[in-house]
Amino acid sequence: MRESLKNKAYRNLSRRILSGELVPGEFINRRQVATELNMSPAPVLEAMILLETEGLLETIPRKGTRVRIHRMEEIKGHFLIREALECQVSRAVFGTPVNDNFTELAELASRVDEAREKNQMRLWEAE
Repeated sequence: MRESLKNKAYRNLSRRILSGELVPGEFINRRQVATELNMSPAPVLEAMILLETEGLLETIPRKGTRVRIHRMEEIKGHFLIREALECQVSRAVFGTPVNDNFTELAELASRVDEAREKNQMRLWEAE
């Protein structure tokens, strides 16, 4: 089964964005991309619209479409969500073993903290 032109353009652009070949703030000329991929601009435009809905591109009226520049607040928000999800997964997977061994784990953590306070980096690095 042949890949659609839109999917080919999407795959090409997303790879270039995620690899850093196209950097945040860089404008993308859909006609140029179409020429590079040997297709009409229509499937490139469809791919760019999809990438915009996914947050990788943004269209600026009367200027064009560029690789989206992410703001610090957005990045912090993503990390907060990631932290919450990872904590929930950890509780779901390791909750019982941690609870069952809490006393021993707390003692180990205390020893690591003491070693760090005494500047025993060898033990800290081993941990």
